[in-house]
Amino acid sequence: MRSTKPLRRIFGKAALAALLLVLATMNAATLLLARSLDRSKEFAVRMALGAGRMRVVRLMLCETGMLAIAGGALGVLIAFAGVGAFLRFAPSSIPRLNAVALDTRVLTMTAAISVAAGVAVGLLPALRLSRWGPWEPLQASAHSLAEPTSRLRTVLVAGQMTLAIVLLAGAGLLFNSFVRMQSLDPGIDADRLVTVTAPYKDAASVARLSLPQAWDRILEELRAVPGVQMVAATTTAPFQTPFWSLRVQLPGDDRDTWRDGIAGYAITPDYLETVGTRLLRGRSFQRLDGPRTERVALVNESFVRSQLAGSDPIGTVVRVSEADDSARIVGMVEDVIQRRAEDGFRPAIYVPYTQYDRASFVVAVVRTTLPAEALLDDLRAASVRLIPGRQPNVRVMRDLMASTRTSPRFQTLLVGAFALIATALAAVGIYGAMAHFVRQRRRELGIRMALGANRRDVVRMIVGRGLRLSAGGLAIGMVAALFLSRALRGFLYGVEPHDPATLFVVASVLVLVSTVAALVPARRATRVDPVMAMKIE
Repeated sequence: MRSTKPLRRIFGKAALAALLLVLATMNAATLLLARSLDRSKEFAVRMALGAGRMRVVRLMLCETGMLAIAGGALGVLIAFAGVGAFLRFAPSSIPRLNAVALDTRVLTMTAAISVAAGVAVGLLPALRLSRWGPWEPLQASAHSLAEPTSRLRTVLVAGQMTLAIVLLAGAGLLFNSFVRMQSLDPGIDADRLVTVTAPYKDAASVARLSLPQAWDRILEELRAVPGVQMVAATTTAPFQTPFWSLRVQLPGDDRDTWRDGIAGYAITPDYLETVGTRLLRGRSFQRLDGPRTERVALVNESFVRSQLAGSDPIGTVVRVSEADDSARIVGMVEDVIQRRAEDGFRPAIYVPYTQYDRASFVVAVVRTTLPAEALLDDLRAASVRLIPGRQPNVRVMRDLMASTRTSPRFQTLLVGAFALIATALAAVGIYGAMAHFVRQRRRELGIRMALGANRRDVVRMIVGRGLRLSAGGLAIGMVAALFLSRALRGFLYGVEPHDPATLFVVASVLVLVSTVAALVPARRATRVDPVMAMKIE
């Protein structure tokens, strides 16, 4: 059955874009609502002079439509730059990455969405203003006109804060996870380590040799390359999907009970020393462990924790389904990343290459005395000499390790960019709402200051209102983040989706942003002349 993980990632990114679109629409609605209230008397004069309500509505829709078209055009220009940034940071695992470009159909659709959003945003204040008679705005004060829309504005600002905290929480969790992955011990020493994957099946030079003999012949050829310090072999190198997936039975299991999801590796005796993986208990494989001796195995720490409940594994006999035989555990090694760091460590069993004969290729790991990049051509040539016509895959281990961490970095950068834009939009929304609040209450603020209110009291009042305006959105956003962040579980390592430290930092950042956004119009309000303020209306 085809995996649905790529589809979930595509829909996840589309959901982020949709959230950002909704946030931008709510932001525009908040600002246009405030702007329409400031022009309410202008529209009243137009209606008193004979302009019908539909004419006023068409005027506002035309204005917002032009703004939407201008914004869409600017967005297209930013999109061209965004594609370049995407190609620079996108992981190479994305298929057909070189074919990524702006599509005419996508641009047309986004332009239509931009215009439709602009029209929808302009329709809200237009319909609200058209309900008033021509004389109501002329007779009413600015404060009384703003009162009916304050509840709607509060809902819009709270919605912006909710979406901002959801996106920022996701970015915070991914960033925290990425930092933990960067500091994670992969279980190997990747410095000056090279992998050479050679397909030797049906090769004339090793066709008549057994699997152990073929591996020895290949390793002997690679060992002769100048600058090579140690050489070993395995069926799958670290940071790659395990070639062998096992089912095992432990003592006490029923005959028909199999434990799935165990990664299997056939290795040469000096493999652990070559890659730098530590042997924690027991012994490693020896040359005497051959096809006619007792079958033995090594297990990793995750196998001991998950399958043996942390008990001493040495001497335990496990039955392996693929080998249809039993093997005695003789040692325990430290955990090694199998595919990706965000997958965590998984149970694994290592068997001697002399007791396994099903691999059609060999992955040689070479530790060098020179910089790894200096030996790539020589190692490739040595493999081709032994297996003509078969090009080996030669990779530097550090590059292989870095490629598995590109995807988490890309996810973090992508969601982080969305979160920064969302935070900026929320800050603009709060600033616009508080700036409009200050403009509408200049007379009240002037009276307060004339009666003895100092500037600190005015600032505290406005900033407090701004915080109250965003408090509802923060509360709802925290609850929404707890539920929606579960969708990121497959992308996180060492961090729970409801990590309290990350959520606390996110909430603190948005409280700080709300405070700063409200502080700017508050400081402006303290410079109001009380006498001039009382003469405004």
